[in-house]
Amino acid sequence: MSENIELFCYVIGTPANDVFVIQIPSSRSIAHLKVSIRDKLKPRFDNIPANELLLWKVSIALDDNFQQNIDSHNFEDTESLLAVKRLSDLFPQPPNPEHVHIVVRRPQLVSAVPPAQVQNQINLRVTNNFVLDDEQYDEENPAAIHDGRYGTHRNTTLAPPLELYHPVFAEFKAHLNNPTLELPPDVVLNTMELMVATSEIKTLESERINVRGIVEKLCGLAIMKSENKDETKPDYIFPVTRNSPPIEVALVAVVEEKSELGVNGDPTVQASFSYIHYWADPSHQLLRTSSCCPSFIIGIAGPWVSICGGVLTGHPIVQRLTDYIWLGHSRIIDEAYTLRVAKIFYSLRLAAGSLYAYYLNSEFPLIKKSRIRFFPSITSYKVGVQTVRFEYLRPLEPEDADDKLIVVKFAERYGEQAHRLLAAEKLAPELLYFGPLTSPQEAVKYSYGNLYMVVMEYIEGCTVQQKFPTNTIPLELKKVVQKARECLSKASLVHGDLRKPNILIPKKGGIEGALIIDFDWAGEANKVRYPLHLSSAPGLWVDGVEPYGLIQAVHDDAMVDRL
Repeated sequence: MSENIELFCYVIGTPANDVFVIQIPSSRSIAHLKVSIRDKLKPRFDNIPANELLLWKVSIALDDNFQQNIDSHNFEDTESLLAVKRLSDLFPQPPNPEHVHIVVRRPQLVSAVPPAQVQNQINLRVTNNFVLDDEQYDEENPAAIHDGRYGTHRNTTLAPPLELYHPVFAEFKAHLNNPTLELPPDVVLNTMELMVATSEIKTLESERINVRGIVEKLCGLAIMKSENKDETKPDYIFPVTRNSPPIEVALVAVVEEKSELGVNGDPTVQASFSYIHYWADPSHQLLRTSSCCPSFIIGIAGPWVSICGGVLTGHPIVQRLTDYIWLGHSRIIDEAYTLRVAKIFYSLRLAAGSLYAYYLNSEFPLIKKSRIRFFPSITSYKVGVQTVRFEYLRPLEPEDADDKLIVVKFAERYGEQAHRLLAAEKLAPELLYFGPLTSPQEAVKYSYGNLYMVVMEYIEGCTVQQKFPTNTIPLELKKVVQKARECLSKASLVHGDLRKPNILIPKKGGIEGALIIDFDWAGEANKVRYPLHLSSAPGLWVDGVEPYGLIQAVHDDAMVDRL
């Protein structure tokens, strides 16, 4: 019976104090040692095949100079330990108990696509609200990131909230907003360690290797490198390898680091491009076409961190889930702030764990032209105790003539009272549901902020803007709109946007059956306000209408008169 050998191991890229010990029979091989190391580092190394770990035998004193000595070594792949080597041959005598004996490096992921081809690989295109199909993509039109930034052309880069496309982002927000969320001690201690580490002034990104190890511990996932053939690469990623079809490597999170904020650009922007480069690779085609490719995008610059999320629909959509958070350790009495930062990282760990499980365990349709990624993930609403489930068919455009049962929209505010009042008078489509996106039980896990879901019956027809784009509307039609306006006025309500695009002429019923739609701004007169971002196009509004101004009954009257 062979004796156990005790080996101190160190993973390249982690802090020096993360050295760990492996006890293993000396008769075992390096292949067995790799399995033991992977098992020791669960769950961070769950997605890493043990045989892909690279090991080197060293004898480096674990003292104050350890990190410097490690950094001075050049660990060549060709010099790594062979899997068949026996530990008894490598260590004929018990190794020094005050030294590190094995250095470990995780495998790198290599992408096959150079950045010049990235835009041609995405094959995505956006419409005003959602997306077009892959086949309608114009390859000469760059796939702009929809993050709210725009160039001189001022084409819109606004997009629906990320959490509509995948609930993991709503989960992240729910954890952030949960006042009873308990923080594990290791998260608090690792957060403190990160704050101290990022407070040190570093002039080179390569000097921030300890930060990466701490971020890895905070996220609870294993870091790997990803590289394109032209050698462009993100600083590091958190991947997950699927074990069932499609057998692909998904991206849970991508991280970019800068030595300081303002040096060599914004790391969140660079990380956004790294996110696109990763998912554009042909090796991710099946996952890309059967999901919206949700990933977390993390930028670190000196003592600052920002967490974003990304999805692929018609265009890449990237939105900030946090602002830039100060990580510097600058106050003697600072526990409350440290706990606040720890809560952010713990929320990220929990959500990233859910995303990891989503990619690992979900069944994805093995078809190349799936439409799943184009639509929100919300597919049901409640009517009393009954759950009504629905399937998205296509984005609703103004000229849409398809017969549909319902129309689903999402809004931060909605004039439910005004809509139901006019619907009761047959002056608006029936409102089937207005309320939160989740049940009270689910709201604990998923937070959609101020978003509400609106479900109404679908009425086939056209808008007044489509039928009478430049002409004055017929008197019969104007009388219907005036009747709707009077109903609202009697209840001290306003619509706020009684213009041609918001008056529907049904295919069945014609002008006399006209309906008012779009109650986003409706509510109590002189209490509800116009939105902050109101179009400034000349001639669009009546006198008195202004951004964030109170909506008055006289505005509705003036809009009806102008029809």
